[in-house]
Amino acid sequence: MTRNVLDLPTLVLNRNWQPVHVTTVVRALVMLWNETAKAVEPEEYRLYDWAAWSELEPLHGSPCVRPTGASGFPRSSALRTTTVFPGRP
Repeated sequence: MTRNVLDLPTLVLNRNWQPVHVTTVVRALVMLWNETAKAVEPEEYRLYDWAAWSELEPLHGSPCVRPTGASGFPRSSALRTTTVFPGRP
């Protein structure tokens, strides 16, 4: 059975990098777009806003969202007041 990428879980962290809850990719994208969260690059823990994150190439073989280009989806995000961490496998 194929799952919709937008329904996959995304970890939400607070500004101290502590887990707050798990949300969907759709909700994480909305928080990223609304600037209430930033995406986190899991290998070096860099934070990205929507503009910078949407320029990244997805990792080979990882699920991605393709609006006009191909962007890897956030698996975790860091919120501004809370944190959302975009994760990639």
